[in-house]
Amino acid sequence: MCLSKSEKIKNSLKKTKEKRKTQICRVFELKIQTNKLSKTTLYYLNRLFLEAKWYENSVISDIQKNLNDEYAKNKIVPIKYIYNMEQRNLYILSSQMKQGINKKIQGSLRTLSSLKKKKKKVGRLKYRKSVDSIDLKQYGITYKLKKNKLSLQGFPNILPLTLNSMKQLNIQDIELANAKLIKTFDGFYLKITTYMPKSEQKKNDKIIGLDMGIKNQITLSNGLSFQYKISETKKLKRLQRKLSKKKGTKEEKSKNFNKQLKKVKKEYKKITHQRNNINNHIFSYLKEYKYICMQDEMIKSWHSTKMFGRTIQYTGIGKLKAKLKNLDASNVLSRTVATTKTCIYCNNKYSISLKERKYNCPECHKKYNRDIGSAINMILFSFEEERIPMEDRKFKTTPVEKQTSVLKKWKKIHGLNVSYTSWKQEASPFRVG
Repeated sequence: MCLSKSEKIKNSLKKTKEKRKTQICRVFELKIQTNKLSKTTLYYLNRLFLEAKWYENSVISDIQKNLNDEYAKNKIVPIKYIYNMEQRNLYILSSQMKQGINKKIQGSLRTLSSLKKKKKKVGRLKYRKSVDSIDLKQYGITYKLKKNKLSLQGFPNILPLTLNSMKQLNIQDIELANAKLIKTFDGFYLKITTYMPKSEQKKNDKIIGLDMGIKNQITLSNGLSFQYKISETKKLKRLQRKLSKKKGTKEEKSKNFNKQLKKVKKEYKKITHQRNNINNHIFSYLKEYKYICMQDEMIKSWHSTKMFGRTIQYTGIGKLKAKLKNLDASNVLSRTVATTKTCIYCNNKYSISLKERKYNCPECHKKYNRDIGSAINMILFSFEEERIPMEDRKFKTTPVEKQTSVLKKWKKIHGLNVSYTSWKQEASPFRVG
């Protein structure tokens, strides 16, 4: 029996769902080279986003009538211009791109209905002033890649679009899925969703404790600590001064003001990329461990204080904490657990101020680095709360044997000079000092 078109689509969807269970989803960001593009290609790219705005506004004007796939076939769209209605031609925007816009509108309508059910004040969908992203539904039809060249559906093939950093996609058994064409202040980007087979990552059988702080951003139970800070550059301060002079004047809405604003945004983006690069290196190092014992630190409250606000902002450890929490290997303790106040030798609690960098126990008279001690306590407390399975516990953790069995593992840590991985703005991120 010959199957109908809908049944074939259902069968293919089932197969892909089963296939996706054995794959990992990753998104790659590629930039379109704008410095080598001609004026005509730039015009066509900007025209594509303009047509997307026209189409979306025409659908919003009458959602009940226009929100369907039949309306997506139209190549002429009515647009309100000042007081009159005008007909605009859609030369570049393809039918699949229009279907992607329809899906986006459907998603926003669902969110509005869910908010309405929660008895919140909800208005109607507003007209868009600009559209910054276009969904590319299907690889091979909506968009194609050949070496470092990108071709879009409806876009003239005579005008090629070259992509940077195509080496990211040179992976075996990679499968390209849908993508997004994004327009930002510094150019055009293509975000591609890819699927690749799951590979068993070789991990250490070791367990590590992690303590987050202000002086040393991250301290580990093995004695290693990371101290880094990417502050605002002199160039950024100079650009902000020029921008602040133009605010509140006639120049605020001028082209020169927008040019200056773009320069400020570019410099901010550069600094955030540097911070993310450092955090990604630390994350890749910690990811190799089998278990990561950490605490749910109150980084947001640290950021709100006047004393530590800038230091937390210049490091961006909040993003790193969020990434580590999402890992399956991480065991997150409650923020109420006294990891710093508890002695690792005698289990005695002793209040310690921020100025004291060494823990001096009044009962057993032991001295050690407070950050390393709290990192060790992360592991001990996670054992007590049975957060780590029994087969992975390589030493006993009963209160009687805590001093004999546990501290033998970290005997070398006490009295050890803490090694800092200093990642400053000028230095390379791999220098250990």
